[in-house]
Parts: sequence; structure tokens; C-alpha cells
Amino acid sequence: MTNKCNLNVAKWLVGSALVMVGSSAMADWSFVSSTTGTASSNSTGITATATAMSTTGTSGTTFAAATATTWTGGVGVRSAAETDTTPEHSTDNVISTDAVMLSFSKSVVLTGITSGWTWRDGATAGSTAAASDSDVSVLRYIGNATTAAAVTTATLGKTVAQLTAVGGGWTLVSQIANLVTGVSSSTGDTTLGSSWWLVSAYNSGYTSVATTTNNLVNGTLSSGNDYFKLLAVAGSATPSTSKVPEPGSLALVGAGLLGFLATRRKAKKVELAA
Repeated sequence: MTNKCNLNVAKWLVGSALVMVGSSAMADWSFVSSTTGTASSNSTGITATATAMSTTGTSGTTFAAATATTWTGGVGVRSAAETDTTPEHSTDNVISTDAVMLSFSKSVVLTGITSGWTWRDGATAGSTAAASDSDVSVLRYIGNATTAAAVTTATLGKTVAQLTAVGGGWTLVSQIANLVTGVSSSTGDTTLGSSWWLVSAYNSGYTSVATTTNNLVNGTLSSGNDYFKLLAVAGSATPSTSKVPEPGSLALVGAGLLGFLATRRKAKKVELAA
């Protein structure tokens, strides 16, 4: 009975160590006090830099570089066709489809986004005008580029549809309806990592190469009336694909196995003496 108990303990020690090897630290990146579009995570040391791009006109036109501006509510995007006035100073899809590209210093799994400002156009009860809201498309880079500059170059000049077509370099992770100011909305993602992410005003032209990554979050989507500022994102460092455990985890595994082996040797000595 003792041997069986110790065997279970050893198995638990080994299992616990392996769980720790595969775990990753959670982190938050906030742009609330940023004047440069760069945010650092105190828990992981991973930095996130926000840059902007926007389609050059209505849906179907290509992405071009735009201006990312940090406001009290977060990062907004101004395309060449827009002004800095409300609500065009936000990330929106009215004149063009705006997107914030997040470049992380290491691969991360993006699990949530928070807007510090959303726009409602004041449609009154009984009015036929639809109120503006804040629907968002979240994309993950899966292409071959290995630097932020190369990813940007590979992205600019593509249409919305080309971005997520086979070979376009991006895949749709989720469509999030109706962001609420100050509340983190889940991307529906828990395992898929990348060093580059797009947080875009909603566009129905984004399609998913791998449909299993496409999650609709929070309800019904509508196009052409979405405004938000990207205040913060949440996520975790992508678990390493390396099969070499960290030294501390190896020590824990070793301790469990040594304890188990010592118990086995002691048990055999007792049996021989009997």
C-alpha cells in the first residue's frame, strides 16, 4: 500500500512539473499613458508597439499606412481621408477600414481587448437611424515575414479579402460585436500565438483560412458604423514548443523520481530480510 501511495506521489510530482513547464504568464498591455504607441507588460517584460493602417477608401481598396494617435481613451487611427475630429479620430470603418497592428517583442496569445472609448451617434427611440456601435475584427499573422517592418510591407497594398486569402499572411481569429467601454472582451482564443496581431474596425470581407480559429463573440455584427479606441489588450506569452524543461522543473521531476526509487529500494530490502 505504501509503495502504491509513493508511486502516486511521484506521478503527481512529475505531472505538476510538466504542467509548470507548459504554462505561460498572463499579461496586460495598456496604452492609457503611452505617447508613443508602445506598451510594456510588467509581468512578462514583453513589449507591444501599435502602428496604424487603413484602406484607402471604401471596401475593396488596399491598405496604406495611416497615423496612430494615442488619446485618453486609447489608440485611434487617422487615414489620409480623415480628420482628427470626433468620431473620425478613432479606429473606425466609415470612410475607410482602420486597423491597429500590434507588434510584440515575443509571440503571444491575444485573449482579450479593451476599448477606452466607443461612439454612439445618439439615435433616439423610434428613430429609423441605426446607432453607431463598436464591432471589431481580430486577426493573427501566420505568414513568413519575421520582422515588424517585413510584416507591414507584406500587408500594405493588399485588400481586405486578400489579407485573409490563402497566402495573404493573416487569418481571422474572431469577430467581436459591441465593445463596451472599459470592459475586456474575449477574443475566443486560448492557444494560437503570433508576434503580430491586427485589431481592426469590423469588416465582413475578412474571412478565415482556418475556420476553426474564427469565433463570433458578443452577438450581432453590423458594418459601416463602428468606432473605438484601443485602450489595452490581454494575453499570455506563447508556450515554448521546446521539449527541454526549465532547470527548476527538472529539479522537481528529479526529486519526485529519486523519492520514488528510494522507496522502492527500501521496500525490496524489507522483503529480502523477511
